[in-house]
Amino acid sequence: MARQALVVDASVAVKWFSDKDEVFLPQALSIRDKHLAGQLMIIVPDLFYYEVTNAIVNKKHIPFDTVQDASEALFNLGFLDVVIDTGLLRNSIKLARQLNIAVK
Repeated sequence: MARQALVVDASVAVKWFSDKDEVFLPQALSIRDKHLAGQLMIIVPDLFYYEVTNAIVNKKHIPFDTVQDASEALFNLGFLDVVIDTGLLRNSIKLARQLNIAVK
């Protein structure tokens, strides 16, 4: 049986490293845990790693060493990285307009 695939926004991954006052933390942890258990394939755009790291580096309650470890850990989680190209961006624009959401 094929694994379910899910495109994850950086805001979900930020919760994995910064649980202080994070809304929907249980859901975010469940997504990560299902990926690690092989039940789900997380797909991320190539800018995901920058976005997550930038968000957690600006959370002053997270120690510097923890930020560095977290950014390295992201690469070790085995996500399917997708390089953004014109076709993908065009589809994102279409969905953003249809669903009234940001282009991601």
